[in-house]
Amino acid sequence: MTIQRLTVLAKARSGRLDEFERWYDEVHIPEILERYPEVSSVVRYRLSASLTHGVDDLHDSAAVYEVQGSAAELWDRLAADRSMTVGQGFDYKRTVTTFSL
Repeated sequence: MTIQRLTVLAKARSGRLDEFERWYDEVHIPEILERYPEVSSVVRYRLSASLTHGVDDLHDSAAVYEVQGSAAELWDRLAADRSMTVGQGFDYKRTVTTFSL
């Protein structure tokens, strides 16, 4: 089976970075790993202004999901899954995704 990667660039709502990071690390990642067996690992990286050329209003984190199979199909399923715990500190409108082999 092909291993693909889903990368998600995410942004916290203004003033809610700590809440966003706690939710992502303590709730969201464990839920993903429990509910989606094709996801073998998730690593989230905190981005700094030095990585975004000094622009503070870009994304706060990048999460890389290692997927057994199609990362695009996984993303479609995740986007449709209304049973996942919603992160109140997550600015969902600012999300950017990429897929790679």
